[in-house]
Amino acid sequence: MIDSQSASKLIPAAQEGGLHQIETASGAVLKARSIIIATGAKWRNMNVPGEDQYRTKGVTYCPHCDGPLFKGKRVAVIGGGNSGVEAAIDLAGIVEHVTLLEFAPEMKADQVLQNKLRSLKKCRHHSERANDRSERRWQQSHWPGVS
Repeated sequence: MIDSQSASKLIPAAQEGGLHQIETASGAVLKARSIIIATGAKWRNMNVPGEDQYRTKGVTYCPHCDGPLFKGKRVAVIGGGNSGVEAAIDLAGIVEHVTLLEFAPEMKADQVLQNKLRSLKKCRHHSERANDRSERRWQQSHWPGVS
């Protein structure tokens, strides 16, 4: 295990099967046939009332890690891009029902993912009709079927 380091330069291999080089900010040189860039991911905060208070107590960010905690329950997934739709599809195999909420007028996910989501009886989705970014979007009455 290597402690976190900053790469300052990547030098591709001079020939097929050769070694790539990574120069670090500290001056160290690392050589390898393959390089995997794993920069990690960061969840997106929605900045809504209660989000901080309920983080890890109902508000979670990893459907694969936390999905089993919601087995047999009704859940909502925020976001209609590829990640959100994939999360909803995966959760449908665990939970009682998934409601996907998209605040844009339509989902942005690839069509094949949208088709899969629509084919699942345990899933439904809602898109924001007016793309209104006001507080009303967080009111339960604004999203029929979400409880």
